[in-house]
Amino acid sequence: MAKDALKFKEHASDFVNCFNPESEKFVRLMAAEHRTIQQAFTKLCLQWLEKVADEDYQTDGRNAASHVVAMQMLEAWNLNQDLKPSQMLPMI
Repeated sequence: MAKDALKFKEHASDFVNCFNPESEKFVRLMAAEHRTIQQAFTKLCLQWLEKVADEDYQTDGRNAASHVVAMQMLEAWNLNQDLKPSQMLPMI
């Protein structure tokens, strides 16, 4: 399983590293995936945002805006919820 995570990380890094013009196509393709896969992918994205918002997340000028936006999103979420966003999604 760890190998799968490493491979996915490498593919995702390669995809986003070149400011890929196909990101909108990726979003459309993911929206056409099996609904359970969509649910799992959404949870992964939420877990990533939670990590980026964490106080211990290391930033510099390249990712500081991501940290700020993720923190703001979670702060807005926490005004109305006791759970993290990723905890709201059941695995079907």
